Amino acid sequence: MPVTMDFTAWSATLLGLYILFAGFGALRNITAWRKMIEEVERSPALQLVASLLELMVGALVYLANPWVPSDLLSCVLKGAGGLMMLEAFAICGFADIYTHFW
Repeated sequence: MPVTMDFTAWSATLLGLYILFAGFGALRNITAWRKMIEEVERSPALQLVASLLELMVGALVYLANPWVPSDLLSCVLKGAGGLMMLEAFAICGFADIYTHFW
């Protein structure tokens, strides 16, 4: 019997857990987030690594979720993956301008 894996549900669950715990971290140590952003603004190497990582995660989310109009969650996640890839290109090419919006 073949085992099917619901990539949409797993993507949504893992992204939701990551956002939840990132929020906990931000509430526990408010200044740490500002320091991280300042470090990315100053370091071209961190900008490149951050954009590459976001591009890879965005591509995985985008490719793992099919476009099925009747499945709203898969459409939202596919859109989120596409936006993540666009943001990765913006960070890679225009980090000096883009990081000021954070």
